[in-house]
Formats: sequence, C-alpha cells, structure tokens
Amino acid sequence: MTVHFIGAGPGAADLITVRGRDLLARCEVCLYPGSMTPTELLAYCPPEAQRIDTANLNLDEIIERLVAAHLAGHDVARLCSGDPSLYSAVAEQMRRLDAADVPYEVTPGVPAFAAAPKATNKLPPIPIAPRLASTIKPAPVRLVSRWMSRSGTRTSKRSRRPWSE
Repeated sequence: MTVHFIGAGPGAADLITVRGRDLLARCEVCLYPGSMTPTELLAYCPPEAQRIDTANLNLDEIIERLVAAHLAGHDVARLCSGDPSLYSAVAEQMRRLDAADVPYEVTPGVPAFAAAPKATNKLPPIPIAPRLASTIKPAPVRLVSRWMSRSGTRTSKRSRRPWSE
C-alpha cells in the first residue's frame, strides 16, 4: 500500500486539487495537521476511514502511524498544508519512509501565493508571465519544427512558429 502526501491547498476546503480529493476518498487512513488544514477536508474521506490529527504528534509518532497503516495493508492520505513541496516537513517524512521501505507519492496542492489574488482582490504588482516571457528567447525554427513534428502538434500554414502573430 502507499502513503500519499496530499497538498491541502491554501486554507479553503474547496481549493484542494481534484486528485487530492479523489485520493482522500479512497484512503482508509488519513493523517492531517488539524491546526493547519481545514477540517472540512475530512468530509472527503470514507465514513469508516481512521482520521488522525497530527497537530500534537512528533515526527517519530507520525512515522510510526504511517508505517503501521502500511503494514496493515492500508492506503494512507497524509494531508499537508498548502503544497507539500513548500514549507512542510515532507522531506523528513520521506527519508524515514525510505528507510522503512514504505512506498509514497506526492500530490501537489494549490500553493498559498496562487490564492492570494482571491483573498486580496488584487493581482501581484509585477505580473510574472509577461516579465518572464520578455526574457525568453525563441527557439530556432528548425528545433521547434522537429519537436512539434514528434509531438504531433501542427503549425499554421502562415507561420512555422504557432505563437507568432
């Protein structure tokens, strides 16, 4: 069985990813940081699922429960606030699960910065995409055409660069 590290999103239960919600719905055990994730997310768990609040557990106790659930043949949802790759203790848990030979997967969540415009009704002061786009140099047509032909992408008759105007 597998431990699934699932990003719980930036604080609203409906901002979890579809994959994260679906994993919660099929896991028999769910460990969640009750002090940092909305408890409404637990409604996605099966009614018979074991729910464990890790807010008052140390790392050793969390790993003990993850390993025990794995040995019992259960899939485990390990909810993490935000995105598991940002501001979390997932790396330490992964190292311990590697040592215990317990398989795991990471399902990204919606990071808080992506939800900031909703909370503030404002966009960031410097739009990221246009700023990055201005620094990207176009790839040579020959390389783009080769890549597109391998991927099955079609270019317009007017231009070999589909993004040009």
